[in-house]
Amino acid sequence: MPAKPLPPPPSGNNFPNRTFEIFLFYYSLMVGLLLSPPIFNQMFSMVQLLEREKPGLWFLSVFLIALALLIRFGRWKGIAFFFLVFNGLLVVSIELGARTIIESIYL
Repeated sequence: MPAKPLPPPPSGNNFPNRTFEIFLFYYSLMVGLLLSPPIFNQMFSMVQLLEREKPGLWFLSVFLIALALLIRFGRWKGIAFFFLVFNGLLVVSIELGARTIIESIYL
């Protein structure tokens, strides 16, 4: 008796993509909140933030939170897009971690 052929892979949101999507949603949301000027000024800033720096941080913070909501509830489902966003968030997280280490050593 011949073996049955394997079923085709699921289309759309399969398990690994969905799990990475949810992880990326929470990760983007967390980094977006950490970059908001009140939290950034308290936790990561070496000196007091200048007034001209605050609008840029607000923009980046709102952009990342909107991107998180778009990832979770939008129609962008490509894994390449998710990896691109993940790499950008990883760079920002390394920068925040380096700032925290430097601040704890020197201040």
